[in-house]
Amino acid sequence: MNGLALLETGLVNIYQNDKQERLVDGRELHEFLGVGKDFTTWIKDRIEKYNFINGFDYVVTFTKTGERQNVTRHDYILKMDMAKEISMVENNAKGRLVRKYFIEVEKRYRQMVDTSSLSPQLQMFNQMFQAMANLELEHNKMVQEVAATKEQVSTIKETITARDEDWRSDVTRKIRKIGFKNGNYEEIIKESYKFLEERAGCKLTIRLENLKQRMALEGATKTAINKANYLDVIEADKRLTEIYINIVNQLYVKYAA
Repeated sequence: MNGLALLETGLVNIYQNDKQERLVDGRELHEFLGVGKDFTTWIKDRIEKYNFINGFDYVVTFTKTGERQNVTRHDYILKMDMAKEISMVENNAKGRLVRKYFIEVEKRYRQMVDTSSLSPQLQMFNQMFQAMANLELEHNKMVQEVAATKEQVSTIKETITARDEDWRSDVTRKIRKIGFKNGNYEEIIKESYKFLEERAGCKLTIRLENLKQRMALEGATKTAINKANYLDVIEADKRLTEIYINIVNQLYVKYAA
């Protein structure tokens, strides 16, 4: 990156400017976090929501891209405090992991001193200290990665037990959790039904209409008919039920882990 020196190549690259400030490329952080939104939408949303200030918390740089260099790309260079905060508010395993990594790096570099004026003996002790600090950082990274993996495994285990519970309550709970967490509840529902139609080769609207007609012929009340929904359609067909449970579990692992 222009004007910045690469300082650390860990979970996310860390750079340093001529003021000795440690910085993070917003695009690289976005990629590590695995955010569902595109980068520009995500970073602007975070800046607006948490009142980050251009020139204080971050700076915007401009890069020419494309074959003819005629496309200008906006890059956001984040100070460490901003990078830690937006990692934390993602509220997922990767966000917590990379925030701890940033804290460890900051801690290590705060402990570093200019050794040029030290005696050879003190310089030797300082080198030993830095080597121990590096080992501690690597150990902490391994511990954090193991913790993140355990959390993801726990999420996957939770999806495996879905068939032993009331499947309607289970899928509804999971969709609500990932929908409200990501602020797109209605979109998650639509996505789950779209995947079901694609995999099962069916049209839920047609099946729902057929279900309502059968209910009317069987003497169901108008209220009951009006309350019929796609979950009723899915429950009426064991094959659809199995496919839909798998779809919701996959979405849960993707968005909630």
